Amino acid sequence: MTDKSRRKFNKLLGTGLVAVPIAGLMGTLPSRAADKPLLDAGTAQAKALQYMAESDKKGKICGNCTLFQGAAGDETGPCPLFGENVVSSKAWCSAWVAKA
Repeated sequence: MTDKSRRKFNKLLGTGLVAVPIAGLMGTLPSRAADKPLLDAGTAQAKALQYMAESDKKGKICGNCTLFQGAAGDETGPCPLFGENVVSSKAWCSAWVAKA
């Protein structure tokens, strides 16, 4: 192995040894999903699904819907129907389905 090849190999090895831990650290950073805005009931999609920020349906709220992806007791959470926004756990829409 020549000196140039050895230097190049050592440089690549050093770069790899630094890059691997940094890449692993990136996976542990907090998600930005919590930064999504609350759904505005005035949007076209919310209107199409008859979304209400406060449910008037007895026992039917987003918090107990199969589609609600927030944890139990969360005030807001993601819903796949409204991807760019979170919904209130006390809200309701016409796609509501009881959790099993």
